Amino acid sequence: MSLTQLVEGVTAAQKATKPMGAKINPAGIQPSRPSSDNLIYVDQHSHVYVPQMIEFDVALGTTEAEDGKAGAGLVVGPVLLGSRIESRSEAATFSRVKFSVPLILPSGD
Repeated sequence: MSLTQLVEGVTAAQKATKPMGAKINPAGIQPSRPSSDNLIYVDQHSHVYVPQMIEFDVALGTTEAEDGKAGAGLVVGPVLLGSRIESRSEAATFSRVKFSVPLILPSGD
């Protein structure tokens, strides 16, 4: 997963959830007070929200078998998406990316 793919994913999620009233990584998130780890978001109407931090742990894996065949996949938690080569002798490489995205859920008015 590249940084470009991560940004494209966040942008797509922002567009898809905006009509539902969610805010993904909104501009203006700030500490609730100086030197605090707690974050808040204040909208243009002075409403204060506490964003939920959504944690992602993504691994991109590639495999190469002894016969030269290769495969690739995306691992999200315990799930592998993509193709996988079955072989008695495989070499696998995984690149791991961990990141968090602040999310403000729609209010339950």
